Amino acid sequence: MKTRRSMLLLAGLVILTLTLSGCLGGGGTGVTNQTVEEFIEEANSAISSLRSGRIAELIDFPISTDYGIPVGLEVDEEEPFEFTRQMFMDLLDEPLDLARDGGATLVFEIRNPEGQMEISIDETEKYAVIQYAEAYILLNVSEGTAEQVVKKALLNYISLMEELYGEPEPAEDPEAIADEFWASLRQMVSDGEWPGEFEAKFEIPFIPLKLIAGKWKISLEALFAEYDFAEYDFGDGGLAGIMSIFR
Repeated sequence: MKTRRSMLLLAGLVILTLTLSGCLGGGGTGVTNQTVEEFIEEANSAISSLRSGRIAELIDFPISTDYGIPVGLEVDEEEPFEFTRQMFMDLLDEPLDLARDGGATLVFEIRNPEGQMEISIDETEKYAVIQYAEAYILLNVSEGTAEQVVKKALLNYISLMEELYGEPEPAEDPEAIADEFWASLRQMVSDGEWPGEFEAKFEIPFIPLKLIAGKWKISLEALFAEYDFAEYDFGDGGLAGIMSIFR
């Protein structure tokens, strides 16, 4: 029971991060394909809007894996998992509505720190990778709104897990889990007055993209496609090194 609760709280923290920070074939004849630079501008605007529909348009759905997702400390390796656009909307639509209705504002920018960002496009021009970018976030949100958003996002996640894998045994109260998670997060943020404004910037090691109907989308497939990036450096350990961070 404690293990499952810990995993749910950890998953909830991931959802919170995605919620508050956003957040991750070519066109036909006569169609001008979107440039990667234009994708970056669109991503900045979409994530800053706090609208799940616009954010979803940045992603190549469904996101599929050859194995299941973790439940507790176990992974179902026989059943592939597919994360659909509808699942994304079910998770974040209401929380982001609550954020906007509660007056929350977000400035999100993918930046080129000191001119170091690199964009590599493969020979087929169907896949691309953005490397060495920086994310800048400026979030303004009241304590009451943050509590609503966090709890709703976590409850939506719990509901999705129960839909996919059934209710846990023994059953746990989702509301109690959400209350406990918020209490822990609130203390983590500050022991005193709620700051109200949160500013951060961090490196984005890579953003894999696939060109679909003339527009770039964040794509897990781009990580595994057989493309050739002549000038792209995946760093120590190559692609295997990158993928090791997900294990």
